[in-house]
Amino acid sequence: MKKNPRPTMHIVCKAVFFFLTASFASAQEIILQSEFSDANYPTKTKLVKDANSNYLISGTVYPFANFGSNQAFLMKLDENGNFQWKKTFSSNAGSDNILMVTGLQNSANNGTAVLVNDPEPFGSARFRDARVVNFSSEGDIQWDVHYGKKEINFGNDLKRTSDNGFVVCGLTGDMDCANDILLIKLDSLGNQEWIKSYGNAFVEEQSMHVTVTDSGYILAVNSNSISYLLFVSLDGDSLQKIDLPCFNCYIISATLYPSGNALAILSRENFGAQRLIISYYGLLDEIIWYPILENEQNVAIFDLVTDQDCGFITCGVKLPTDNSENYDIFLAKLGFGSELKWTHAWSSSSRSEMISSVLPEGNGDYTLSAQSRDLDQNGDASNYNLLFLKTNPGLINETPESLPINSEPPKVFFDQKISEVKVELPVSVDKNFCAFRVFDPLGREVLDQKIFSYEASFGFNDYSAGIYFFELEYNHKLFSGKFYLNKN
Repeated sequence: MKKNPRPTMHIVCKAVFFFLTASFASAQEIILQSEFSDANYPTKTKLVKDANSNYLISGTVYPFANFGSNQAFLMKLDENGNFQWKKTFSSNAGSDNILMVTGLQNSANNGTAVLVNDPEPFGSARFRDARVVNFSSEGDIQWDVHYGKKEINFGNDLKRTSDNGFVVCGLTGDMDCANDILLIKLDSLGNQEWIKSYGNAFVEEQSMHVTVTDSGYILAVNSNSISYLLFVSLDGDSLQKIDLPCFNCYIISATLYPSGNALAILSRENFGAQRLIISYYGLLDEIIWYPILENEQNVAIFDLVTDQDCGFITCGVKLPTDNSENYDIFLAKLGFGSELKWTHAWSSSSRSEMISSVLPEGNGDYTLSAQSRDLDQNGDASNYNLLFLKTNPGLINETPESLPINSEPPKVFFDQKISEVKVELPVSVDKNFCAFRVFDPLGREVLDQKIFSYEASFGFNDYSAGIYFFELEYNHKLFSGKFYLNKN
């Protein structure tokens, strides 16, 4: 375990590029925007995209007339954000009970599965169940099943497995004892294959996120002592527990690196500091954490998603500094070493927006689902709507505005035959501030070389085969990328 105040950690990504150019920020662009309202109060929503490029959004709505009752909904939009259909369903225990949506996944035959937490009718052996409802592509309910092991059963996350089934994680417990970790394996029709619980009778524990790998499942667990990762086999057997290197922290989100060899975990400490924790679960002694967004005041992050370039996109809200309800949508882009690339917030004096989910499209576009609210002169919110937004911050393959006209960004080439990296700098670069650094997949620096000419070459004959990551510093800017060294 180690603490690294300066992010230099880099993770192996399957995509390999032999020619790379820089990316720089430009003006924000809204590509499309749709807003939906039916006089209900939409809470935090989940967003997925199906195989036909349609979008599915699920959440819970509270009718204004009765805040004691609610319904869960699933809405389908086409690729342009046009409304297709909306389906709602209520608690089996009656309309006056709280129904909470916590998971959304694509299912077999282009269907959609929704994870909700549903109170059981009075007199039932269980007080609350995890419930999964599967819809067809046309919005028809195909199956609707409740799951539980003890009196209280709560599902926090739903993931699809390689056999087209699902795995649900959360908590389970009785009214008179501490909660345990809950893990349920379902087949493609919602039938329960097995249900497991893990924990200590004297410690409150619950799994917030489950990650599916070829060899089993990784549970990100919060407890009243310390947060940790629990590795579970495909049969549900507990294999190993690894404590995370932070105390009094709470796991918010987790996502698997594209390489499949590491897990990124977003956490928040009790006093508000947010951290990105990188865990190599193939190398259990390599757990590194980085503080993130330290200079962003009044920001709360809700989600962490792997982006197309092996970095991350995070979404959340920028909180008001006054007593109003004027929340702003907030996005932050992190590199694959957790370095901050850019941030953006939508702000309006007459509207309040709270983002729920972000979906990277792979081409520089990001699709968002959020709650929007009108604000009156006193800053109080009304007219709650569901907001669907697609944006491109304009950060893909653009020329930096700070460079002179006709100047070019630097270029980095890799010659596989002679294991050599060649760097070409534009003539506008001040060579007194140029350096080339290379890191292995574990983030260890293997080369740190000053550059004193507009062209420089670096040989790698003595290095082991694999993917390496580089940083090229010039004019107080940082240009990063990767190359693959093949010894065959």
